[in-house]
Amino acid sequence: GILAIRYEAGETIFREGDPAQVFFALASGMVSVVRRIAGGEQYVRLASIGPGVVFGEMALLDQGMRSADVRADEPSLCYVLSMKRLEEISQTHPNIQLQILRSMAQEMSNRLRRTNQEFTDLMG
Repeated sequence: GILAIRYEAGETIFREGDPAQVFFALASGMVSVVRRIAGGEQYVRLASIGPGVVFGEMALLDQGMRSADVRADEPSLCYVLSMKRLEEISQTHPNIQLQILRSMAQEMSNRLRRTNQEFTDLMG
């Protein structure tokens, strides 16, 4: 079946620079996307993620490295999927792949809107 992993509050799910082999769907709990500020002692929170959201997929799509750390803010349950596993599942459950792709597209659209807004604010 699908791998499910529990993370305790404060636990790191993945780190910036890690190679990406899997992506995650948050089933319960809350996680934060954080980046280290130069020097590495302080962090800035980029986003909070709640249940039902897919994360960690960006690096997978371009076979890259993780671009930020993700940490559990509270006890959290994540489903872990590889692209290969997603393709296998979609053979028997096509709607799952559609849901995940829709979630990914929604998230990318939100990120793009935020970036555009930040740019507009900067130029303002």
